Amino acid sequence: MGQDGTRVPSGELEVDVPPRKGQPARRARLSVRQGTVTLKPPKGKGYLGPIRLWAVYVTETGYGSEMKVPLEWLLLTDVETVTFGDACCRICWYGCRWGVEVFHRTVKNYCRILDRRLETPDRLETCLALDLIVGWRIFWALRLARTAPSLPCDAFLDAYEWQGLWAYFNRGKQLPAAPPSCMAAATMIAKLGGFLGRKIDGHRGAVQMARGIQRLHDIVWMFEAVRRHSS
Repeated sequence: MGQDGTRVPSGELEVDVPPRKGQPARRARLSVRQGTVTLKPPKGKGYLGPIRLWAVYVTETGYGSEMKVPLEWLLLTDVETVTFGDACCRICWYGCRWGVEVFHRTVKNYCRILDRRLETPDRLETCLALDLIVGWRIFWALRLARTAPSLPCDAFLDAYEWQGLWAYFNRGKQLPAAPPSCMAAATMIAKLGGFLGRKIDGHRGAVQMARGIQRLHDIVWMFEAVRRHSS
């Protein structure tokens, strides 16, 4: 413990922070503390008893004066967190939260899994399995466009898909030998779903990607039909 009664940091960790709220993407250095905390029951409900949890307290260090809101997290967990390595693992779990939320929002709002009205559990499970595959593909396309923008788009599109997509946006031009990047392909798909691509529009959204992929299926079907007829 430090002289002021606070727990001394157990170590430092660096994480990649995506752009948000007018702040550019950056690599943040975090000071990490971990320990146990006891939460008392609400007033008037003492019969519930206290709850003992593990806390991971994270603060950003070494940031410049231009930083508007430095990172500060207080994570509570019932998973034992004793060492610095344990704390880094919990921070990694928390870092996945955004992706999990986007994925579930996609399958809920676009795949509309809450609207399924099937008579038997087996049919419902089969339908949800297909919805999850669709949702994951949308999420994976967005993820690659953000984290690996220069990677060839055949990481999430088949050859006939990216060729049909490219031909739609570049009519009359010869198909390239190599697929476009994940960023370029994701932007084209999102534009099919209503994304305008202006500077003020920000990043492509999951709903725009979902609508675009649905349109892409029709475009690819026609692209393949024309190519077969021409050959």
